[in-house]
Amino acid sequence: MPPVLGVAAFVVAQLMNVHYTHVAKMALLPAILFYISFFIITHLEAVKHNVGRIEREIPPLLTVLKEGFYIFLISICVLIYFLVQFYPAGLLALYASRIAIAICLL
Repeated sequence: MPPVLGVAAFVVAQLMNVHYTHVAKMALLPAILFYISFFIITHLEAVKHNVGRIEREIPPLLTVLKEGFYIFLISICVLIYFLVQFYPAGLLALYASRIAIAICLL
């Protein structure tokens, strides 16, 4: 979802007394349109200003993902678990954040 909608989706779900998955389903098409338009605008600006490829060495994607992926994966799994168990939105974010911080401190 668009960055602004990330937190707002939990607030909307809480205020409207609906489940977060319903809000996420309704926001899927606008989110996809947001990212497509963002990509197109960025590409057109790069073409307009004649920006070429970056020639520096970029590390392989798998190497970068392996470094901190377990923190992300465990936090997302905790978030999904509590989401499926119909916990309140505030507790979802709190539990996932605490798990991520605890894993980073280990």
